Amino acid sequence: MLESGIELDDVLYTLKGKVDRRACPGNTALRSWSEHWFVAPVAEAYGRRVMLPVIKEKLKALRKRA
Repeated sequence: MLESGIELDDVLYTLKGKVDRRACPGNTALRSWSEHWFVAPVAEAYGRRVMLPVIKEKLKALRKRA
């Protein structure tokens, strides 16, 4: 994940919310870094941090043209 541009903070945020049993005792153990239930929220965190601001700026620029 880190090699593809996802920052460690995105992974740690997801680990705390989805895996850490101190945060939620019902969380399941992570058996593999490639488990879909873990990778999808990491990608969502990345998207909120990186992609969403870019999309917002592009939409804002389109509105100004119209």
